[in-house]
Amino acid sequence: MNNRIDITGELLKGLQNTELQILRDVTEFCDKNISQYFLTSGTLLGAVRHGGFIPWDDDVDIAMPRKDFEKFLQLSDKLPNDYICQSTRFNPNYPIAITKIRKKGTIMKEPVMAHLDINHGIWVDVFPLDRVDRVDKLPKRARKIAILSTAIGHKLGSMKPTKLKTILVCKLLGIFGVKKLDAWRTKFMSAEEHTKGTRLTSFAGNLGYKNLLFEESIYFPAATMEFEGYSFKVPADYSAWLRGAYGDYMKLPPVEKQINKHDIMEIKL
Repeated sequence: MNNRIDITGELLKGLQNTELQILRDVTEFCDKNISQYFLTSGTLLGAVRHGGFIPWDDDVDIAMPRKDFEKFLQLSDKLPNDYICQSTRFNPNYPIAITKIRKKGTIMKEPVMAHLDINHGIWVDVFPLDRVDRVDKLPKRARKIAILSTAIGHKLGSMKPTKLKTILVCKLLGIFGVKKLDAWRTKFMSAEEHTKGTRLTSFAGNLGYKNLLFEESIYFPAATMEFEGYSFKVPADYSAWLRGAYGDYMKLPPVEKQINKHDIMEIKL
């Protein structure tokens, strides 16, 4: 049975308005408390190609270097009272490596996490950008992170691996608590933070770490761009970033692919 809600028309517009308000509040907090953040992924693409939301997009993404990300987490209890910072570090019932800032009193529930004892509010995603020194070791590093994420998801019932080897590894790692597994995941993600590496990537995004591997000069110094009439930080060479992530980024996808990317079973604005 497919319980996916068709988020279009006025419902989509209302969702985007709520997400825009979260984005404004979160980035205002960032401007006051940390050094850097950037619009990323579909939000960056939307800013460049549409001047705001991709017309069918249903979420908002920002990214920040690991140092700023850690400070953001440390100070997250000082976010406006309307919001909750959702991270496995704070809540062992939350499985994924992407931190979400959720708005209290709203609902945007995904079936894969519906059974979990977490806040299911409308969110903005926050991705850490991690330093890369040894590119030759990057695939092995990424595999370790992926295995730990799968083990956490398996333990919490949000992922169901099908390969026997993966199931056995998940059961082996399952003897450890979620917080221990998440600490290991963070350790591998940030393993080269204090090296002389000049490249950054995101291990948490669905675009893949290879497509998101960029020199720091792509990001710094940050530029600004309008998104839905408001100014936000974007990578210095946002065009190079978008080409690396999406290829011919100004070309619209086929009509049949112009759809929301999330499966949502319940929504309340």
